[in-house]
Amino acid sequence: MTNGCTPVHVAAAGADLGLIENDRYDAVTIAAVADDEETLRVLLSLGASARRTTSRYAGTALIAAAHHGHDGVVRQLIAAKAILQLADRSGRTPLALARERGHAAMEKLLVKAGAH
Repeated sequence: MTNGCTPVHVAAAGADLGLIENDRYDAVTIAAVADDEETLRVLLSLGASARRTTSRYAGTALIAAAHHGHDGVVRQLIAAKAILQLADRSGRTPLALARERGHAAMEKLLVKAGAH
């Protein structure tokens, strides 16, 4: 975000929580990539969706969090009903990414939530 503005500032100002920026990221995905659990918590509590396909990779916030190994973010997104089976443009699901990157704890979280 520019000028020190974060997704929380935008959300607090009453902006559309589903807005997409130039690289096709929404605020939820930006928070997931940044491992910003507090911003994500606020966005989700304000009604932002954890189920959107975003980014130039045709991924989701959950895919991004799995890619980066952000366990806390993954927990929040699972609780917010993120789509577990959706794959990115490369055909990788959150579970496949967790396995590929050696995130064993995240793999267990995803399997327990119903990912396959």
